[in-house]
Amino acid sequence: MSVEKMDVAVAVVQFKGKILLLKRGHHKKYFPNKWENAGGKINKHETPEEAVIREVKEETGLNGKILRRGRTYDWLAEDVIFHIIPFLFEAASDDVKLSEEHSDCEWVDIENYVNFDHLDGLEMDYKSLDMI
Repeated sequence: MSVEKMDVAVAVVQFKGKILLLKRGHHKKYFPNKWENAGGKINKHETPEEAVIREVKEETGLNGKILRRGRTYDWLAEDVIFHIIPFLFEAASDDVKLSEEHSDCEWVDIENYVNFDHLDGLEMDYKSLDMI
């Protein structure tokens, strides 16, 4: 069995002291109904910064700016090694317009992420950005 490798840009989206959690749709191949941060695969000929801005816009409808880049890490999930490049992203508003990828969203205080049935890697996003 071969293991696929995928470069992924992840955004910890914040607005007025809250962070945004997104609930993966029930139809998703990997981790349906789990809570996560915005993000996705980095396309060929795209920088991680370009990818994270695009993914935030596609998944949430939000505009904003990158505040900083975190430490990269690898996360093995089933048959994929995700090479995660995390960013702290400041949203221009909290008016989320979810894509079909997600079924729900919540703005929460960062310490409350533990109350959600989230991806195992979620905590690593926050640690890599020195948020927890």
